[in-house]
Amino acid sequence: DGEFAVFNPPQDGRHYRIGVDVAEGIMTETGNTDYSVVTVLDAETYEECGTWCARIDPDLLAWIIVTIGIWYNHALVAVENNNHGLLTLKFLSSIHHYDNIYVEKALDERGQRQKKRLGFNTNIKTKKLILDLLRRLIREEQIEIYSKATIDELQTFVIHKDGKEAAQHGCHDDRVMSLAIAAYMCYMHPYLPRMMYSPRPEDRRTEYYVKL
Repeated sequence: DGEFAVFNPPQDGRHYRIGVDVAEGIMTETGNTDYSVVTVLDAETYEECGTWCARIDPDLLAWIIVTIGIWYNHALVAVENNNHGLLTLKFLSSIHHYDNIYVEKALDERGQRQKKRLGFNTNIKTKKLILDLLRRLIREEQIEIYSKATIDELQTFVIHKDGKEAAQHGCHDDRVMSLAIAAYMCYMHPYLPRMMYSPRPEDRRTEYYVKL
């Protein structure tokens, strides 16, 4: 009944993936702002292990992520780097020195050099990508979801007339987006080949490479 619902505690030798949706402070029709959500999935089974949900400032959210991430065997953490998520990522990497943050790779504006940035960028293309994956996992029963609140959000997550996929008016979709990011991390990083590097003390993090 608290902010953090634990369905499966961490087990030795298991790998976990965490998706984080950082609240943007948007007011719904009910007069409430949106939530920040942290979802933990087992990297191999796609089983929901825990979900934290509350209204909190972006910098304080980093404390929550670090605590949950360390408990779940230093899980790979993917935080949305949109809007307020940038502040959460700044505190997560520079203040708390969490060393297992998802690093996104992309080409620069000219499409010539590869650049790296912390966090997961949710845009029109990536949102469709992660939601299509989540939809397939649910349809094929390849993901286990135990949170009633998350299931409720999934049932009110619709395609609007303008083609936008989001919650029904007056509802929330923070849990859905957090779950979708965590599932995408499981899909992209089902195992853990880690390459640690630390160019400077305040910039410690882990890079991941997918074996083709």
